[in-house]
Amino acid sequence: MNKHISIDLKFGDDGHPYFEVDENVNFNLKVDETGRNISIEGDRDGLAAMAKLILAVSETKGYHAHFDEETNGPYYRSTNGYGLTVTNLETVKKDKRTTDEPPPGW
Repeated sequence: MNKHISIDLKFGDDGHPYFEVDENVNFNLKVDETGRNISIEGDRDGLAAMAKLILAVSETKGYHAHFDEETNGPYYRSTNGYGLTVTNLETVKKDKRTTDEPPPGW
C-alpha cells in the first residue's frame, strides 16, 4: 500500500526554513542509559513538524537546524536535556564578488 502525503515547507524571506507548530504538538528525544539508543517520540503533529523541518533543511545547502528545549520548547522535550542538530552538508556556491561585503540579506 502506498499513501501519498503532500507537505508545504515554510521558508523565511532569507531562504532559511523555519519551524512552525501550534501549541498542541509535542515531540520528545530520549537517550537510554547506555547512550547508544536514541528514541524520537511524539504525536502525529509533532512528528510531522519535525519531518517538515528535516525536509526543509535537506532543501537548504549548508544549513542546520536545532531541536532543543531552548529553541523549540515547550513543544520539544528531552528527558535528559539532549538536543538534536540536523545539518545539510552540501556546500553553498559563493558569489564571485570583488568586495568583502556579505551577499544581500546576510
